[in-house]
Amino acid sequence: MAGFHDKNSRVVGTWKIIECVSLSGSSEATGIEGTEFVLSEAGDVTWTVTDGCDALPLFSCQMYEVYTYQNLQCYGNRTLLRFAAYNGHIIEFRLDQPVMSRDLMLLTYDGWFMLQCEKLSSPEVVPDLPYSLLPAFSDGYFSDVVITSSSGRKFEVHSIVLKASMPDIDCSDLCGVEDSALETILHYLYSCSLPSALTPPIAHKTIAATQHLRGFEDFRKKCDVFIKNSNLRNRLVCLMQEVQECVEAMAQLFNPNDPCGTSPTHLISVLKAALRQMAIGIVKVIELSQEFEHCGWTLTQEEQHEVMRYTRSRLPVILVMVVKLLANVRASLAALNYHTRQQLSQQLVPE
Repeated sequence: MAGFHDKNSRVVGTWKIIECVSLSGSSEATGIEGTEFVLSEAGDVTWTVTDGCDALPLFSCQMYEVYTYQNLQCYGNRTLLRFAAYNGHIIEFRLDQPVMSRDLMLLTYDGWFMLQCEKLSSPEVVPDLPYSLLPAFSDGYFSDVVITSSSGRKFEVHSIVLKASMPDIDCSDLCGVEDSALETILHYLYSCSLPSALTPPIAHKTIAATQHLRGFEDFRKKCDVFIKNSNLRNRLVCLMQEVQECVEAMAQLFNPNDPCGTSPTHLISVLKAALRQMAIGIVKVIELSQEFEHCGWTLTQEEQHEVMRYTRSRLPVILVMVVKLLANVRASLAALNYHTRQQLSQQLVPE
């Protein structure tokens, strides 16, 4: 039996479930009909569920992959479409597509049901960007108020826009605020959103600058959520880096060129140190998984994908280090003579 990841291009696009057929022979409305899902080239899946449909585990899946088995006993070749969620569960369908039509897809969940899906056309759609008054803020045309920051930088703004966004605002309260914090506040007043280039330090400054101002409660709440999500992303990235560092440390411990490498006492100390690093790495992996499972839902889908892309980018590096580790261990053991191996085994047994 051989299996390999297939290209996703055959299923990429927007699909609509037009029928759900029970394999037990019973026929009843499931409510899943009409549900649409988008399979992207990056392996992401997004769902648009119909009203009244139950919250099935399938709809919580955020990723997918196409996997093909060849020479599978009793089945021959089989193609699978796997949906997966970040919390670990996987839902697997057998994928069948009629040769004469790539616009139909049959997804069979063995022994339970079959989903008949139809591919929807994807017309060119102009992105529906949120409406904002940021161009007016950037150009400064017809401004009637000037707010001066702590450094003396002048921001030309429109009182009608500020009042519409924050009725209780007093522009004089914003004078003297630090540049980056004031620019963030004005960006929010003109667009009701935080700047894409916002950083946690600036978010802390803006919270402090508006702490005594009425009407900025929602703004401070958004900044607080941004800070927590940024800290969570950084924590997840740091944990992945620590896992990589543990593997690298293990690979460096077994050095076949070390003159002391043939000493049983030295090998035992190296083995103990490697086992400690392995234990630390396992703990970090568990901590990474639990952190993402318990707190990952607070991140936006884009932030979740960012974390997953970074994690995937680290996996090849870690695998290279694992191969190097195994090669070093093999070289270190191969350099031992029979007498040394006997001594090593006699010291390892009591350990």
